[in-house]
Amino acid sequence: MTKLRWSGALVLAFAACGGEYELQDPAGGEPVQEVQGSISFNGHDYIFYQTAVSYSTAHTVCQNAVGGSHLAVITDSAENTFVSNEAGQHGGGVWWIGYTDQKQEGLWRWDDNGTPSGYNHWNMNEPNDWNGNEDCATVDSATQGWNDVICTSQLKFVCERDSIPGTPFQGFMFSANDTANDTRGWTSWSVDVGANGGFEAGTCGVPGAQLTGDSVLRVFNPGGVEIASNDDGCGPGNLGSNVAVAATTAGTYIIHAGCFDDTTCSGTVKILATCPPGIACVP
Repeated sequence: MTKLRWSGALVLAFAACGGEYELQDPAGGEPVQEVQGSISFNGHDYIFYQTAVSYSTAHTVCQNAVGGSHLAVITDSAENTFVSNEAGQHGGGVWWIGYTDQKQEGLWRWDDNGTPSGYNHWNMNEPNDWNGNEDCATVDSATQGWNDVICTSQLKFVCERDSIPGTPFQGFMFSANDTANDTRGWTSWSVDVGANGGFEAGTCGVPGAQLTGDSVLRVFNPGGVEIASNDDGCGPGNLGSNVAVAATTAGTYIIHAGCFDDTTCSGTVKILATCPPGIACVP
């Protein structure tokens, strides 16, 4: 299956650093880093966050992600293998998934709608509720096995949502030199977006995007405030940029396309407008 890579993050504190996006921790801590945007599998988008947080914080971050989502709900072995393998490629280790028995001990329910699941992949002798205080599930990227741990543990996490339908692509060409990390001499483009809509823009990660050199993208909301930026957003060794914005306010958003540092770059920025199911958005 072809994997569609795109980024989905709330615009509360959306900046980029080395291909990772930042989403403000709702608990008021450090920004939560999202790696390479989301990855589509079997009609769902998965977002891998490398910042270690509690289960509760992970749950809230997922709820606030663009389009709305929840901690990963794993319903069969193929999905478990996919999530484990991708987690391994995004830093490895142990990750939160959306499985918990916090409401009733021994009754494990998923984070999407609270219903039980017929599938699980617990490690041997798990869940064991060690010391009567382990109520949240994790997946080990190396073994693909699940374990119950204390919900206040600080771990990376995986969000999941239904794939968001998009409207037709638009885009613009750019050519720049010595833009000082896209802070001068950029090419700009406006995108009109309805409330609760959004868009993805990229010199990579969006079909039809093209790039020569090393690009940087910046996005400004209707009030002129920078809300998103990205340098290397499509994986190791890829110098392209990719950003996604959730439009909490309807209006005209401005995209700046430039180059990293004082280099020369050119290409095509492709833009895909997105919106939650049942809500119209303007491409």
